[in-house]
Amino acid sequence: TARTLLVPASMGSLEPSAAITAVMLGAQLGRTANLFSKFYRLMSGARISSTAATVIVNQVRANPSGYGNPWQPLGGQAIKHIFSLIFEQTTSAMKDTKGNQFGIEIKVSIKKNKVSSPGKTANYKFVFGQGIIPEYEAFDLGLEKGIIKKSGGWFTLPEVETKIQGELNVVAFLQDNPDYTQELIKTLNVSKN
Repeated sequence: TARTLLVPASMGSLEPSAAITAVMLGAQLGRTANLFSKFYRLMSGARISSTAATVIVNQVRANPSGYGNPWQPLGGQAIKHIFSLIFEQTTSAMKDTKGNQFGIEIKVSIKKNKVSSPGKTANYKFVFGQGIIPEYEAFDLGLEKGIIKKSGGWFTLPEVETKIQGELNVVAFLQDNPDYTQELIKTLNVSKN
């Protein structure tokens, strides 16, 4: 069976017509959240009568009240109740020794899940021009499992006599030695089970 994936524009780009046409002095509080709430109700009704899955991209903004969570989603509190899955994605820059950014490290957390258990996280690194590199994944998992040892800025790989300085040099070593990397991945898979 064919499935449809519906991805509307970013929620931050929606603006209520009342806010656009209203006089600047008029009260505008809650208009955007009200618009989102109506939009979510319409989307929920449309989804029930079809097999389409809906992915909605939403940003967070600084909470204007100063109380509670410092970040507030644009749709207000209606988001918590309408969606079945809520993922939160945060990014941070990956920089080399000279301070040049060469990629981003992405952390995805499951905040709400009606199908399975929430609270799981996934980390991955995206290198500009190359995408997600399997050697980086093997390096991160090896560090997490204790197969790759770290001492300061130096790393010790199993069955490699010399220590390697720097994360980028370890990844370069893994890229230059694909047979060794495959053995490391097999070891990681065995330790994972």
